[in-house]
Amino acid sequence: MQAIRSAWVPIFLVACAVFVWSYADTLYEHLRALRPVAPGWLLLALLLQASVWFALAAGWREVVHSRTGIRYPVRNALIHLAFFSLGKYLPGKVWGAAARALNMGREGVSGTDSLEATLHEQFLVLHSAGIVSLVLLPLVHPGWVPWLAAAMAVASAPIGGRLVHASLPWLTRLLKQDSKPLHRLPMGRAAALVGQYALAWLLHGAVLVTIYASLFGGLSAIDGPMFGLLVLGNTVGMVAGFAAVFAPAGLGVREAMITAVLAQGMPLPEAAALSIAMRLWTVATDAGFGGLALLARPRAAG
Repeated sequence: MQAIRSAWVPIFLVACAVFVWSYADTLYEHLRALRPVAPGWLLLALLLQASVWFALAAGWREVVHSRTGIRYPVRNALIHLAFFSLGKYLPGKVWGAAARALNMGREGVSGTDSLEATLHEQFLVLHSAGIVSLVLLPLVHPGWVPWLAAAMAVASAPIGGRLVHASLPWLTRLLKQDSKPLHRLPMGRAAALVGQYALAWLLHGAVLVTIYASLFGGLSAIDGPMFGLLVLGNTVGMVAGFAAVFAPAGLGVREAMITAVLAQGMPLPEAAALSIAMRLWTVATDAGFGGLALLARPRAAG
């Protein structure tokens, strides 16, 4: 894994060079479109991105409460999210979780509790992403099989809470951490928590929709299938980037997956340009919102 991590950036740069060489003419035209032609949509994108942060912070508060009994203020939850979001860039996701755990340690939360809360959170994040992806699938590929998959995905929401409850003690033992009994969330509350993270995914996908509207002149070309494709592409790309632990913040992997999904409904260079725009937007808002949250962090006495 360390060898892959070290070689990933050079491999990514070579792949980018090959792609640019293959699509130089059309890619140049689409990259010029990265200048907003309808910049008003970016304000809506900013509001949606802020909503994503608050939805993720609210989910984290509930997860921490279920594990430790501590009910964090929203400000603290946003600070934790800032540590996690900024730490994933350099040197990677594990360090984002470690930075958050270190901050929680200063607040009296044990390393085991922090670890289990993070595992619980990430399970819910991935589970909700799967649900959102399958629910959107019928918009992109109509038919009874996608609709059946969507119904089964929605039905899995309360079951996920039971799965994470059963798996967390095993995972902590695997990681050589002591575990204490985990409070079992009622099925209805577990389903609501999955729904809360699913809402965050939908809001984040809507950010890509508004960026598309900003770059390409409005919502006139965004019908139901295109909306579903944009949100689906964003969700699949984010999950793929999350799974690529060798790539800081999913660099390259996220863009490749977003491009691959979006290319099913738009020209490949346009899909690639949109994935680049989404990366730039995500980095900028992570830095902006994360910086604001850390500025609101209480100063230590003395």
